[in-house]
Amino acid sequence: MADKPLNPKQTRFVAEYLIDLNATQAAIRAGYSAKTAEQGAAQLLRNIKVAAAVAKAMETRAGTLGITAEKVLKDIEDTRKAATIAAQYASALRASELQGKHIGMFVERRETTIKDERMVVEAPQPAKNADEWANKHGPH
Repeated sequence: MADKPLNPKQTRFVAEYLIDLNATQAAIRAGYSAKTAEQGAAQLLRNIKVAAAVAKAMETRAGTLGITAEKVLKDIEDTRKAATIAAQYASALRASELQGKHIGMFVERRETTIKDERMVVEAPQPAKNADEWANKHGPH
């Protein structure tokens, strides 16, 4: 059985989402009910086909604009240096944080599963106490 393409509302949602990356507003502009737009938008973004269409469109747009990881990292480093010189330490720290995220220093752990053409993302449950945390993470 061939994969069904996105329906017209889903296609419009993808186009609208790219405008401002606001899923709720994109759903409303695409013709979904304003009352249920927030939940509907979340459901649309979990739909594998919609998520793939958004990713492809964003990749195409990045290519058109010439955005590469190298360029983004260079811009972050330039911003960090300028912020440090200007004594804007919060901005410099944020730039350093983004660099750290890029190299994997700060990883948000999420478990993703696929269920009925929807991605289900769950945050890990925090440890109940220090002993439970130590058992999960072990000695470093």
